[in-house]
Formats: sequence, structure tokens, C-alpha cells
Amino acid sequence: MEALRRNPAEFYARQFTQVRDAVSSIACGYPQADNIALLAFTDALAEFYVFSPGSDWQGCLDEALAMAVWALGNATGAEGGDTDLKAIQFLAE
Repeated sequence: MEALRRNPAEFYARQFTQVRDAVSSIACGYPQADNIALLAFTDALAEFYVFSPGSDWQGCLDEALAMAVWALGNATGAEGGDTDLKAIQFLAE
């Protein structure tokens, strides 16, 4: 938590807005796009502050956006297959 407090809240708001806009641009109006963006942003924060402290922030965002693309594909059925099974596999990973 201390590491998160090093930046002002406005920084995180701007960063989330960028992630949300990027996800929305590929979500084609999918109603859960904001939730997927929040998941991706949280993933980037966890990677940067917990799992790989001192890593490149942009790299963490890029990886999180790749995960968001994967999540959108699974959520919308764009990748085919059983979405319930994919959701269980995603949570298990």
C-alpha cells in the first residue's frame, strides 16, 4: 500500500482511463468491457508493485492489455468453445 501511495490518485485515474479506452476500442460495445479494463489495470498494478517491483510500468500495462484481449475473446465467445469452461480455467490459472 505504501508503494501505491507514492503516486497521486490522479495518476491512477489517468492510467485507468487509458486502459479503459484501449479495452473499449476493441470491445465492440461489450457490456462488461469496463470490468475487464479494471481487471487488466489491477493486473498491471499487481505485476508492477507486488510480483515484479522495479519493472517497466509500460511493459506491465502491455501485458495486462494482452490479458484483456484474451478475456474479451473468452467473454464474447470470439475464440469459440465453452465460455463457462474457459472462465473456470481462467480463474484456476
